[in-house]
Amino acid sequence: MRLLEERISGTDLPEFKALLSTIAHWREEILNYFDYPITNGFTEGKNNRIKTIKRMAYGYRNMDNFRMRILATNPGYEVKVSHLLM
Repeated sequence: MRLLEERISGTDLPEFKALLSTIAHWREEILNYFDYPITNGFTEGKNNRIKTIKRMAYGYRNMDNFRMRILATNPGYEVKVSHLLM
C-alpha cells in the first residue's frame, strides 16, 4: 500500500489526491481485511432483495404480507403459518 501511495503522491490529479485521502482515512480498516477477510456483502445482498421486493410491490398495505414475501424469497427458509402471527 505504501508503494501505491508513493507512486500516486507525486501526481496533480484531483482523483488521486482524493484516493490518497481515502486510503489515509481508512488505512486501518483496509489492512484489517487482510487479517480478517469478512465483509458485509451477505447483509447488503439481503437488504437489496428487500428493497427490490418493496419496489416490485409498490408498497404492501399489510406489513404481514410484506414480511411473508421477504421470508418466502430466502432460499432454504421454510415459511410456516406461525410466522404470520409474529
